[in-house]
Amino acid sequence: MKKLIALLVTIVLIATVFAGCSESPKKARDLPYTLLLYDNMLSGQDDTTTPRVSYRILANERVEVSGKVSNKTATLFGKTHTFEHSNTTTSKRWIHNRVSYEVKDDETGFYTFASFDSVTGALMSYSKGGAGINRAYQSEVNDKSSEAEFLAYAKKLVSQHSSVEGCQVEIKTDIYEYDAEDGNYYSRRHVDGYVNNTENISDFYAVYHFTFYKTIDGIRRYDTNVIEINSTGEVYRLWFNMQDELYADFADVKVDMEQAERLTKEALAQFIPDYSTVEIIPSLVATSDGNLWLDLETFVKYGGGTSGYIYVIQISTTN
Repeated sequence: MKKLIALLVTIVLIATVFAGCSESPKKARDLPYTLLLYDNMLSGQDDTTTPRVSYRILANERVEVSGKVSNKTATLFGKTHTFEHSNTTTSKRWIHNRVSYEVKDDETGFYTFASFDSVTGALMSYSKGGAGINRAYQSEVNDKSSEAEFLAYAKKLVSQHSSVEGCQVEIKTDIYEYDAEDGNYYSRRHVDGYVNNTENISDFYAVYHFTFYKTIDGIRRYDTNVIEINSTGEVYRLWFNMQDELYADFADVKVDMEQAERLTKEALAQFIPDYSTVEIIPSLVATSDGNLWLDLETFVKYGGGTSGYIYVIQISTTN
């Protein structure tokens, strides 16, 4: 019996030791609301001696790579490319680096650009020069397809590379018109929502922008998955920036937008006639150093135009 009791005590002690070694989940700690700095988006001036917001939080910085990076062969949207390395970049907004490549089509002279996650190899961005020129391009959708059909197609394409589960979607349309003299299409209007006007314009041509995004406390996260598709169904560009892991510890954070907007408007008081001229577009930016930032794009309308500013508040941290 004594041996059995001793054995049980030993097991309990060992279990306790291992339990103590398990890492408890991080808990975000809210911080006092203080405007840290701002950028004047038009003049490029900063009212502080610290680096600009774009460099501290939002910038992509080039990584010096030792040695030559091998070419990369990848099949993207029905075509196989052999890409040459262009550059490698890092950012606090990503978990891994981004490796960018390019390839030139000798027949058309157009370039295709793509970038991939340095660790997982997942597609992060894509841009095809000359997309949409071939109006006879065949795909699952075309210039007579409905909004629902285009949205389903966009979700299908994005989901092949990055999840859109739990995302909301914003749709915008760039409308182009044909210039017979030059033989080209030119951008004419940028509108919110889905627009299809083929009933009235036989050669109606558009580019549809689908932005898949998530929110925290009703405020849009900075990381999004964006795909731009021509009305022929050909993919023009995309940016896949969804970084769920960076935002996981901040899912329950509450943001006092009333206080944030008040601080921003008070800081602008020396520049503006009254607060009614101010428009603030907020987004939440999580960074790899364990911080959550409230990015406030601020636009002030004057009689002669608009000035733009970026204000930043550090909302929460896991450090």
